[in-house]
Amino acid sequence: MATKAKKRKKGSRKSKSSTGSAVKQKGSGEFRSEASKKDQVTSGTKLGFIGRAIQFLKEVKVEFEKITWPSRKETVALTISVLGFTFFLTMYLGVVDISLSKLVRLLIY
Repeated sequence: MATKAKKRKKGSRKSKSSTGSAVKQKGSGEFRSEASKKDQVTSGTKLGFIGRAIQFLKEVKVEFEKITWPSRKETVALTISVLGFTFFLTMYLGVVDISLSKLVRLLIY
């Protein structure tokens, strides 16, 4: 017993809008509803470069308003801890490098 999904050929899917009409998308063999066509226009795909850039900048502004910035005290503490860790790692790698260099020199000469 075959199901409807198996009987349906690839690319023959239809989508109906609220008015019941289906629109065939150019060259793809698929149908797109009128509502999704309106969404495409308003989502910025047909606005042009300037319109999309303006929309992007508006969205960036909204996202920047959501950021919670650290206080000055937190920033100073985190900066000091990063610099301290960097200094420690630099010293450690320097000691390891010098030690391995001396070991290689002993083995070669």
